[in-house]
Amino acid sequence: MRKQIVSGLNRSAWATLVVAGLVSLIPPQAAATQEALAREQFNLRDAPAPTKPTPITQSAVADPKITICHRTNSVNNPYVSIRVSQSAADGNSGNDRGRGDHYQRHLGPVFDPVVHTSSGQDWGDIIPPIQGVHDGRNFDAEGQRVWDAGCTIPTDQADVAVTKDGPATVAAGGAITYTITVTNLGPDAAETVVVTDTLPGGVTYVSASAGGTYVDGVVTWAVGTLAAGAT
Repeated sequence: MRKQIVSGLNRSAWATLVVAGLVSLIPPQAAATQEALAREQFNLRDAPAPTKPTPITQSAVADPKITICHRTNSVNNPYVSIRVSQSAADGNSGNDRGRGDHYQRHLGPVFDPVVHTSSGQDWGDIIPPIQGVHDGRNFDAEGQRVWDAGCTIPTDQADVAVTKDGPATVAAGGAITYTITVTNLGPDAAETVVVTDTLPGGVTYVSASAGGTYVDGVVTWAVGTLAAGAT
């Protein structure tokens, strides 16, 4: 076995490398480099393989979920809100996996508590539009109100204001004219509106416009339905 000896240097500061029976002396800096390289190679071998991101399947992108108001058979709870695949409400029975397409079923109108008074009558689903496919089922103004309310039948709300204008005083025997104004402040239409006005004591009824009728000191107007914002 041969030895490489460098004279005049302190061998204790040198590292020994054995390669195929050959003893060589390498400087400390080179030894540190060899050790770091070996440690790096060890770390690379033992490091866990990088995880791969979960791919997004084509079906998850192509068939998103939509919310529809699915009709029931109860007049007390005519709709239930459900989430379905878009393919289950696009009107194409060939892609609904045999479950039936909501757009092709329950084709009646939006539930109307005045018309639909018994369970099992024919009212329809409420389905929002699907872009490029159809314009929705029963998604008119009334259907959207139900859909926006979480598929519950909204309670109509109307704020009806009544004002009465007339002179504060009048000469004895003079005529008094009162103007009564009825306004629906909304947000919904007011139905079966009736306005009454009781005449003060000491006056005599003469007449009333707009269909007012007089009975026993009270003038009554049967206004009927007053749309939101109407007077």
